[in-house]
Amino acid sequence: MTKPTLADFNADGYMDLLIEGMSLAGVGPYDVAVFAASGPNAPPPSARLMDESIQKFYRDVLGYLKDPNYFNGAYQRECDVSWSTFPDWRWDIDYYQYYYYNFFPVAYCYEVFSPNYSYPASAAAPSI
Repeated sequence: MTKPTLADFNADGYMDLLIEGMSLAGVGPYDVAVFAASGPNAPPPSARLMDESIQKFYRDVLGYLKDPNYFNGAYQRECDVSWSTFPDWRWDIDYYQYYYYNFFPVAYCYEVFSPNYSYPASAAAPSI
């Protein structure tokens, strides 16, 4: 049995419509969300299937509303290590000068967004 639910799924301040139970009606595996227009008496701009990306967005917005520190673990630090060389002057026993290359490790670290979180939800979180 399908069941309509009113809620603000995209956190824009307008009530959206979620039609649950579409899989039970044999229409498809996902529920449908009809997003409200951004003004009164305007037609809805879009309807979307509640696939994994929308469910992740909704879960992350709710998580942020319950805990403002929810997205603290959204970015992970990843590092790559490579080897580089630099010339070092050396003199042999006859005072001939030559290069001796010293090897040293170089670490390149950067922040990567975790795939466990919704990036659009983390971008919208400060304005909620």
